[in-house]
Amino acid sequence: MRYQPEPEVAALLAPVRGALDQAAERLPVGPALLPVVLGEVETFWEVREDILVLDHHLAGPSLHHPEEGPLPLDRWRRSAGAVLEALAAAHLVALGVTEKPWWILRGAAVALAHRAWPELGLADSEIASARAWGDFTRHPRSGFAAYLHAGTDPIEQALAWTETLPDAEAFLDLARWTLETDHALPVPVGRASAVMPRIGAWRFAQLRLGGGPLGGRLAVNGDGAAHPAYAPADAEILVILASRKRASVSVTPAGPFGSWRFASARGFGELMGARGIDFAFDARGGVEILLADAFVGPLPALEFAEEVGTSGVVRGRWSLIGEDRLRFGELVPMGITVHGRKDLDFRMPAPGAGLESYLSRLEGSAWTWRVADNELLLEGDDLGAEMTLRFVKG
Repeated sequence: MRYQPEPEVAALLAPVRGALDQAAERLPVGPALLPVVLGEVETFWEVREDILVLDHHLAGPSLHHPEEGPLPLDRWRRSAGAVLEALAAAHLVALGVTEKPWWILRGAAVALAHRAWPELGLADSEIASARAWGDFTRHPRSGFAAYLHAGTDPIEQALAWTETLPDAEAFLDLARWTLETDHALPVPVGRASAVMPRIGAWRFAQLRLGGGPLGGRLAVNGDGAAHPAYAPADAEILVILASRKRASVSVTPAGPFGSWRFASARGFGELMGARGIDFAFDARGGVEILLADAFVGPLPALEFAEEVGTSGVVRGRWSLIGEDRLRFGELVPMGITVHGRKDLDFRMPAPGAGLESYLSRLEGSAWTWRVADNELLLEGDDLGAEMTLRFVKG
């Protein structure tokens, strides 16, 4: 015998007593004998001075305890689970497993109880609660989700987390697994959500953020992490925010801000040189392309570049459409002319030809951007060919 119930508890456990006794024997060795009584506790059970106190609501008359989650267990299965969890927790505490944060101990206790009696239904119930609430501080039993996700021995994992808690990225990975995975629960369960873009300790939630007219990178303030990394322009996205202590998330401007001089291009199997073209990206989403005696072409055409240049301005918009991805739009050429370089004996409009034709193909195009060491690279598709544009800081 691993536990000793008082008469009221024995009557409560009578329908499940035989299976409970067998499951208790499958647990690691804990206390020699754990007395079990009814009383008033904040959750389903609590150990006080080496006595297991089951909450009096488990004695009825309701079928379920009032604090059951979205996938409730009847009071008999919950009571049996509480006995197994308490026996497992006593063993974990003796090994040195911490009680702070609570979810480490409570989650491991649920994991061990589930392993001893899988048919009890603890797994589905606690996964559903973790998915619906995402709050390991107020509902530390949800920590079971962390052990199920880890897939390792609960005792070894509890001892490891007692030494080193999961970092923010690991907790975000758990949050995504809990909220995004189809756990084959018997009933639909909603996802933990937050109205404000900030949450407390050991919580995760799904919330909506708008990228605004430009889009931007998600910035997390505090000890937390968020997914995805970017918010696209003119759209709302669902963001998963995970917090170890307290964290908030916001959209901050991101992009190749400033002036960049077009230096070279690679595409169509050729390396092309460039001269006299500056791109200026502002933080409000505007882009200005200044052509000053400009030329772009393959290296064999450099001789021709000494004779002819293009001047004018193209103004338009740019916005983020994903992680390190931007799109050009609303491009308007203004006063584009082709002229001689030496004696300027001719100057002519160049609508739809030369550089204006090339720059017009930027309309609606999407490019991956990367900035490093005062160099900007735009990589995208031009007429079905992969193209890389290289810029240097202007």
